[in-house]
Amino acid sequence: TMTKLIDLTISPDASSIGDVEQEFLSTTMDWWPQSADGWGNSSVINADLQNPKLIEAAKNLSPFFLRIGGSQADTIIYNFPSAANVTDKDGISLACSEKPQHCLTEARWAEVLDFAEKCGARIVFTLA
Repeated sequence: TMTKLIDLTISPDASSIGDVEQEFLSTTMDWWPQSADGWGNSSVINADLQNPKLIEAAKNLSPFFLRIGGSQADTIIYNFPSAANVTDKDGISLACSEKPQHCLTEARWAEVLDFAEKCGARIVFTLA
């Protein structure tokens, strides 16, 4: 593909034709396993959400939407044993032990919420 540079000047007294939400700048954390090519430890399941460099970088996006989801969202197991409507706690625990990359625990969800709060993000969950 060819790239063409253009010179663009915006006058300070120009009027806008519309507005966007402050959070227009957004990012996604997907569910891809570490073994997937190119994803490393960037999954919502295994990213280091307490890493000061990641927190600082994300703060610089604030305010923003943090989208949790993507292609693998339909395969995720929600391991929240304290939820009142969970009837098969043993089955969920077994499934999570067999496929840990597909298991979102209560503790991990708390880390995600804490990360979002520290960074000034609003969460959008599993929209494909």
